[in-house]
Amino acid sequence: NGFSSTFNYAMDRGAQPLGGDGMAFVIQNISPFSAGFFRSGLGYTGISNSIAVEFDTIQNQSDLRDPNAGHIGINSRGKLSNTADHDLSTLAITGAFPNQALPLNDGNSRYVRVDYEPGFMTVYWDDATRPTTGAEVDLSQLLNVPEGRAYVGFTAATGVGNLGKQDADIFNWSFQSLNRAKPETSLLNVN
Repeated sequence: NGFSSTFNYAMDRGAQPLGGDGMAFVIQNISPFSAGFFRSGLGYTGISNSIAVEFDTIQNQSDLRDPNAGHIGINSRGKLSNTADHDLSTLAITGAFPNQALPLNDGNSRYVRVDYEPGFMTVYWDDATRPTTGAEVDLSQLLNVPEGRAYVGFTAATGVGNLGKQDADIFNWSFQSLNRAKPETSLLNVN
């Protein structure tokens, strides 16, 4: 029936020049303990039956076709294993932060809201009034979600060596299902 989820996050590179690789808000229906590949997989690559909103801080041009080093994307391959490879899974992407990961991983607290109404997902980043990106998507058709239920959570991954270290923290997470009341039905007594 839809949902609205808000959270604050902070990704910090510490003393590293780049940081990486990023984090993702993930909806999946495999298990509460599903985890995907690390490094450029952002922790969600390899999770089947999932959709991810990724906050990617490193450009992996050769293998994942990232548009730049600071982008937000909505990625899914439906019931197949998800991937951070944008040629295979991107439903929407913004390169709002060209040629740099900042401000995605500058250590500051950032506000995010992910809204889903059946048929459309919208992502707001650091501005509750202006969407950052969005995609036409019907989760009941894209994923196998019996009774409209799935697991929701976060994944994150760091890169290789000193250039790729990064901390990702989540604060103030809320998730509100938009369960709409079903129309009342009454039984007709025919006796």
